[in-house]
Amino acid sequence: MNIYNMPPGQHLKLEFDELNRPIGTNAIGFAHFLGSMACNGDLLPIDVFDWRYMQEHNINECLELVKSKYELEDCHENYVVASLSKKWKDYKERLKKEYFNSDGDNPCPHQFIVEEQWKNLVQHWKSDTAKRISEINKGNRAKQQMVSTTGPKSIAIRQQEYVEIDQIIAGHSTDDTENIVSNVKRRSSRMLIKL
Repeated sequence: MNIYNMPPGQHLKLEFDELNRPIGTNAIGFAHFLGSMACNGDLLPIDVFDWRYMQEHNINECLELVKSKYELEDCHENYVVASLSKKWKDYKERLKKEYFNSDGDNPCPHQFIVEEQWKNLVQHWKSDTAKRISEINKGNRAKQQMVSTTGPKSIAIRQQEYVEIDQIIAGHSTDDTENIVSNVKRRSSRMLIKL
């Protein structure tokens, strides 16, 4: 379903767990929707060099767009803002990794990127300050020992799936344990996290 083309007034229901993380059938689509917003320079300009300096009106516009498509309570706004922040930073990191040439020319790589924003971002990346910060960040990333490999499903969604499996197993007698275990393994093979 293309969320942007939903009829006005139609809202998708979101479920959140006890830690205010989205779960349920619309959670993955919600994450993709936030990701598409993070890549939209008209909503969240890429030439703002630090999320802490993102204009409040940009963040509010994003929240209003989310509320126009999803049933979102005010208590979940912090999750949306934090998720947008992370996705926006990740997007800029991908742009730098794929398209930035520190020694040469840097034409705007895509027609959907605002060209003036791209020029400002490239100029920033070439600055001494940005180079110094980049080196510090590279060193910090090299120290990371655990990397998330859950794919498009968040940890919250995977935890919810495991709870559902436990409930299925708990609801059956021990006489039927072998059949239940084989059925659960078959149904959950897509959910297993490879560590």
